[in-house]
Amino acid sequence: EFYAKSAGLLFTQFWNSDRMVANLAYEAHQLGALKGKTVGILFDLRYGPASVAQKLKTDVEALGYKVGRVSIFSADLSEASTQVPVELNQQRAAGVNVILNMSNAVVFTQFVQQADGQHWIVPYYNSDWNGANSDFFYSNLPASYDGNVNFTIARVNEGKAGLPEPAIDTACRHQAEKAVGRSIPQDDPG
Repeated sequence: EFYAKSAGLLFTQFWNSDRMVANLAYEAHQLGALKGKTVGILFDLRYGPASVAQKLKTDVEALGYKVGRVSIFSADLSEASTQVPVELNQQRAAGVNVILNMSNAVVFTQFVQQADGQHWIVPYYNSDWNGANSDFFYSNLPASYDGNVNFTIARVNEGKAGLPEPAIDTACRHQAEKAVGRSIPQDDPG
């Protein structure tokens, strides 16, 4: 809907919601992460309508998997925070043993911390939705979260990880350096 409202003036590196949820379901499927599992979905209304979560549910089910619970959190963070313990218990009661997350950093952090406190450790899969492709998003998660997977189209901090810069990126960066008259490091956020 944001693309439609922009009348062609919105440019973004990210896909629309239908494609993003379809890719999250497909990539988790390709990894075999959903096989024999009951899937839980976490979503919040701050960044889209509940229909986005329902689309993810439909996509997961179309791939042949069972969705045990879709948790929809309020757009109001204080209200969403009160929903976390209830939804955590409902996810557990539904037999969920893998979670596809599309909730924001606050809700997700509270959910994972409370699950960890109950010794309910399940695999989580995230996408770029809600900024879940940044260090900030994961900065307050417990150690039990380590090793979980995020599917992203973003490529950041590759130099910090010791990955070589692709030639096309190097050429683009050098062109930008000429334009601005200064050196730009490989992982420059600007």
